[in-house]
Amino acid sequence: MSQERRNAVHRKRRIILNDDSEMHFEGSDSPEGLIGQRLAHILDTQVDSVFWSFIFGAEQYLYDCQVHEPAGAQFYPGIPKSDRTRHELMAHNMRSLREHGTDPLKVVLDFCHAHGREMFASFRMNMIQDSWRPDFNLRWKREHPDCCLAKRGNGTFAAPDDLRKLYWSAFDFEQPAVRAQRLGLIDDICSRYDVDGMELDFWRWPLFFKPSLDGRPVDPAHVAMMTDFVRCARRRMGQIEAQRQRPLLLAPRVFDTPDICLRMGLDVPGWLAEGLIDILVVGGHYSQFAIPMEQWVALAHAHDVPVYGCFYRSRGIEQDRALAAHYHRSGVDGIYTFNMFNFPKETPTFSEVGDPALIARRDKHYVMPGRCEDFGTSHTCAVGPLPLPLARNVPRTAPLVLDDDVQRAADEGPLSEIRMQVSLRHFDPRHDEADFRINHRRIVGRFKQYAEEVGVLEFVLFTRYTDVPVAPPVVVGQNTLEVTLGPQRSTAERPVEIVGVQTWVRYE
Repeated sequence: MSQERRNAVHRKRRIILNDDSEMHFEGSDSPEGLIGQRLAHILDTQVDSVFWSFIFGAEQYLYDCQVHEPAGAQFYPGIPKSDRTRHELMAHNMRSLREHGTDPLKVVLDFCHAHGREMFASFRMNMIQDSWRPDFNLRWKREHPDCCLAKRGNGTFAAPDDLRKLYWSAFDFEQPAVRAQRLGLIDDICSRYDVDGMELDFWRWPLFFKPSLDGRPVDPAHVAMMTDFVRCARRRMGQIEAQRQRPLLLAPRVFDTPDICLRMGLDVPGWLAEGLIDILVVGGHYSQFAIPMEQWVALAHAHDVPVYGCFYRSRGIEQDRALAAHYHRSGVDGIYTFNMFNFPKETPTFSEVGDPALIARRDKHYVMPGRCEDFGTSHTCAVGPLPLPLARNVPRTAPLVLDDDVQRAADEGPLSEIRMQVSLRHFDPRHDEADFRINHRRIVGRFKQYAEEVGVLEFVLFTRYTDVPVAPPVVVGQNTLEVTLGPQRSTAERPVEIVGVQTWVRYE
């Protein structure tokens, strides 16, 4: 690898901002308006890279596409009035930008480069909004309906959890024509625009082969097809890189664990071993604390590939700091944000979470993960320890992650308080008993809130505001929460379970 390429791969990316281009594009009929809606706000933050989606909705291309119709070029058949208004606005904006001698992709690219930011074209591997619309947006899909994973309304969508409800219109990557269509777009952009790289966003939307519709692992042949697809993209991008004599990087965004990736058709360890990818982005939903990020970091760093942990939407600055601290302690090279555009409300997050030293002793809020309930993506999410069922006289344990060095902060003085809340379902504190321990040390709490279904038990694990402060029972990294249900004297015979665990770390 040349030094120039190594520098490009390992450049500073404190925060990568993924922009879905949708709200970014509405009402923007000039380059200044397009930038002013969202990207102008990143200049005083830690955002060093922008991964900008060039696809709007269901396969509408927000650039001067030479291989398919650009966004706004035509209305799809049967378009309802509500969609037509939006498409008319899109068509107007595209025409106006064209009259300015540019297009949305070029506007964003020029802005990023003018301000020293890296810019990747973000390619969403499947967009499924066609599933709930009268017809396909993309003419190519209308001409090749057999390239989708299923057919519209074919009578197989009866079950409420049938993934065909959403994914019948997704591209079927088993079809050579689909892989060729996707590669054609990569070629079109990379050969005509001076982007720094291409993101293959497998998270949006995550289903590529028919066995996945039934919850089954894909076949080995499907894994080989997807690896060959990535190989072809890398080969063509390498040719373009040699022609333009400037690095052109490839960055996939993949699912929570290597096993889930392989089940869906993505052999990420194989891609790394073959040198097909330059940057790795991991994750995409609400299960972040359940992602084995240290495993991903070790796997990718062994091949000199940097890793970025994904934030899916902001949960407020204190939760964002907690997740960032967790990712940084796991060894990531930076933070990647998805569906986070709410400037100026989220500006504190973009100004802090890329710097582990800056957030080290700022207030945080940790939330123990559970099972992702999102119908469209739960099949690609790691599962957390909640809900945790309890049993009488049987200790049950759950990992309690804390990425603040609270022992040292307590010794040195700035630590103010550590407080934990445990939400219990079907536990009646008037009659029932339970023993709580952290790292084998017994803790005692009080009910802050009691309700028929779920009660909240609060523990003060540390406070400075006592005559003789007691050392916190938690340490940096992995802790163990152990709960044993004692005598249950309430008349109800309903299972008791922990459904929530939250921990707040406060500093002076």
